Amino acid sequence: MAATFNAIAFTALSTFLKSMGFEPTTIKTKDGHEVVFERRHHGDEQLIVLIYTSCSPDGSAVRKKGKDAIRVCLVAESDRVKAVQKHYGSYRQDGRIGLASATRVNRAGTTESIFARIRSRAQGMYRLANQMHREAHCTCGAPLFPDTGKCVLRGYCPDKPKATEAA
Repeated sequence: MAATFNAIAFTALSTFLKSMGFEPTTIKTKDGHEVVFERRHHGDEQLIVLIYTSCSPDGSAVRKKGKDAIRVCLVAESDRVKAVQKHYGSYRQDGRIGLASATRVNRAGTTESIFARIRSRAQGMYRLANQMHREAHCTCGAPLFPDTGKCVLRGYCPDKPKATEAA
């Protein structure tokens, strides 16, 4: 039997996410605006777990079935990235750069099962943020990716290593 689509009331989703310590914010998307919940890491304010709800700010509209998945991701925020985005007139000028994303949460099944999957994905992203916070940081102050040891700011890092010249 196929899982059934569940539109979930925005108020229930909002209450659930707020109980986990997430704060609502609104971002502009190509389809209009979307409510995104965010929670900054307790030890490193640069690391933020985001939950994209696919809900409009007034709470009345949820994207149609098939385009409605809830997304959970981890981003880093930096003034350096914001300055570069502004300098080049980037569409996004929020100073954020994506680090990791969890498997999407489809709105299928009971409300409780959907909330359990959201909690699981959010905890996974927060665990990754914990790991990045505990480990060494780049000389620019940004966290390093645990698997590669490279700066999360990638090309934006002002202290990226210079290519060594062959002697």
